Amino acid sequence: MKFLIFLPLFLFSQDFEFIRYYKNEKDFKNDVRIDLIKASKSSHIQALFSKNQILSKIYFDENFKEISSEVYDYDSEKSLFRTVFYKKNIIFKMSIFGKEKMSDVFIKYAFNKFNQDDFSNRITNYYFNDKNKIERYEFLSSNNSKLGEIKFTYFDEGFIQSEKWINLLSGKNIRSFEYIYDKKTQNYIITEFDSNYKMISQAGINISNLNNYENFGINLDNEHNSLPESSYIIDDISKNKFDLNTKLNIFFKDTDLIIMKNDDSLFVNLYEINDELVKFNEKNSNEILSLQLIKIKEVIDRNGEIVYPILKY
Repeated sequence: MKFLIFLPLFLFSQDFEFIRYYKNEKDFKNDVRIDLIKASKSSHIQALFSKNQILSKIYFDENFKEISSEVYDYDSEKSLFRTVFYKKNIIFKMSIFGKEKMSDVFIKYAFNKFNQDDFSNRITNYYFNDKNKIERYEFLSSNNSKLGEIKFTYFDEGFIQSEKWINLLSGKNIRSFEYIYDKKTQNYIITEFDSNYKMISQAGINISNLNNYENFGINLDNEHNSLPESSYIIDDISKNKFDLNTKLNIFFKDTDLIIMKNDDSLFVNLYEINDELVKFNEKNSNEILSLQLIKIKEVIDRNGEIVYPILKY
C-alpha cells in the first residue's frame, strides 16, 4: 500500500508528476515560473518533473508549436545518466554521462599512457544526421573539455563510407577507416589506417549474408587481413543498433488539468471536487489522491471547462 505524504505545497504520491512553465532558459535555471495562460500566449518552455527530478523539457514557439525537446533518464541511484534531444520528434543528439562503450574504445586507444580511471566522469555526445545515423561521436571530460571525436560519412545505402578518429587535445587524426561497398556483389570491405595513413588491417563481409555474418567473411589475400575492431563494427552494422527512429511521446491526452497557486500544472483524471478537496488519480494509477482546494488556482476538465473555481455571472 502507498502512503501519501503531506508537503508544504501539496499532497503527492511517490511517482507524482507535474508540469511547470518558463518564459526562457534563464528563467528555467532560476526557477522563475509563469502560469499556463501566460505560457500559451508566447514562446515558452514546458518542463515535466517527478518530485525534484526533471523528466523532460519542451520548447514551444509563440504559436504553441513544438520547436525541440529534451528527455532525461536516471539510473537506479537516481543520478542522471542520459539526455536525449529531439527536433520534430526525431533524435538529433544524445548525451551519456559516465562510462560508455565507444568512449571506452576511443580513450583506451588515444590515451593509452594515461590512467583510465581519470576519464571515468566523462561525457559522450552522439550526433545524428537527418537519416537517424550517427555522424559524430564527441568525447568530453567532466568539465566539458573536448578530448576527441569520431566522424562518419555514409553511402547512399546507409552504410558507413569513412570514419576518422581525432584527438582534439593534439588536433591530430590518430586513426581512420575506409569502407568499400560493391552494390553488385554486396561485398563490404573495411580498411584501417594509422595516424600516418599507413594501412594496418583489413576485413570484409558480404551484406547479403549479414544476418549470419560470422560464417560469411570475405577472404582478403594480403597480410593486413585482421581488423581487431571488426567484430563490434560489423555487429553494429548487422544489428543496426543506432538507426534510432524513436518518436517522442510525452504529451498528455484525455486528461484533466489542475493548476496550483505556485503555477505547477498537474495532468490527472478527476474523481470528485467537494468543499475542501479535489480528488483524482494519476495517469496509469487507480489510487485516489487528494489536494486541498486552498492550494489550487484552477481546475480545468478535459473538455476545456473550468470546474473550479465555479464562475458566477
